Amino acid sequence: MDIMDRINLMKECSLVDDAAYADLVSIVKVFREDFRFDLTEENGGVMITHIGAAIKRLKAGEKVNPLDREVLSQAAEESVYPTAQKILDRIREKIARRLPSAEEEFLLVHICNTLETNPNGSN
Repeated sequence: MDIMDRINLMKECSLVDDAAYADLVSIVKVFREDFRFDLTEENGGVMITHIGAAIKRLKAGEKVNPLDREVLSQAAEESVYPTAQKILDRIREKIARRLPSAEEEFLLVHICNTLETNPNGSN
């Protein structure tokens, strides 16, 4: 399944609103256009769902518990971490909503995991 199928389904099921949909599409474009990495259901489905849920939590004023420091430390040791940080920086520039730092930490780990599925970026 294409990652856009998941994003479209999330919108159809009202899991994301129009603004969140636009942010998710922007994230897919960041990966594809800026980093030459195609997000798929297999490598990016969990990440996209988490971002959609994070935006929904933000809109509802809900907080997320901070990421375990050990998990973040382990991610920082991965060879893909510098690229993941660049992707996160670019996502910050492209999405309309600013995610809280706790959500960004989760997103950074998701990005690392996504890149680890295929470090060369092509699928």
